[in-house]
Amino acid sequence: MLLGYLRHAPFERGKYRLMRLVGPSLLVELEPFLFMRPLGLSFVEVEIIRRGMFEPETVRAFAALLAPGMNVMDVGANVGLFTLVASHRVGTTGRVHAFEPTPELAAHILRNLELNGLKNVAVNPIAVSDDAGHATLHFAQPDDPGENSIVNPSPGARTLEVPTVTLDGYVIEHAAGRVDVIKIDIEGAEMPALRGGRDLLSGDDSPVLVLEFHPTLAYSGHTPDDLLGLLNSYGYAFYLTRQSRNQKESPRAPQTLRDSQLLM
Repeated sequence: MLLGYLRHAPFERGKYRLMRLVGPSLLVELEPFLFMRPLGLSFVEVEIIRRGMFEPETVRAFAALLAPGMNVMDVGANVGLFTLVASHRVGTTGRVHAFEPTPELAAHILRNLELNGLKNVAVNPIAVSDDAGHATLHFAQPDDPGENSIVNPSPGARTLEVPTVTLDGYVIEHAAGRVDVIKIDIEGAEMPALRGGRDLLSGDDSPVLVLEFHPTLAYSGHTPDDLLGLLNSYGYAFYLTRQSRNQKESPRAPQTLRDSQLLM
């Protein structure tokens, strides 16, 4: 009843405060028999409470790629929405590898996996980059930890040193085998992550990529052209699954793509 009120009441005043008060007691059904408890009430969780899903077009496109037994990576797992969907879809014969360097978010993912009894996920509290070592994680906004990034400094913001891994190194170290689908949403750090997966992404059995184009890509010193050029060198083609409401350009002009979701 309360969830219905938050979603359908025709006025907005007071809703966010109410969500802050009762959020941890809510149980949101993402899809049949898959649930999330929104403990932190980040922006993503607020959207899930109010609309039932976050970025539904991208989630649907991602879910349509999945089948039992698949091996999936969720790079920049945030609150674990894509991780949960993937875990539910690939089943006990599949495996999901989630990467989320923000400690609070990684802990949140583990709690929601336990809530659903899902045991086929490895939650890695590390960042994915082009080198195995350490990086500085910049905390963006207190109410939106999903914006935290290793390449998007927020002046005066809290920082945390976090371990890093490459996709290629992770596959070898964990004997992950063939990877079928990878979702990447890491707030401007896409280029380093993709460079660190050259062997995985340019092989004969390269995975399907679900990738966000984020405006903060420029913080890593790159442009959308650079990113698409790298993926083209790996043999990828792409099409748009979601774009910002202000985006009018054709996806055939990759230099104009900003704040978009791509399926590759």
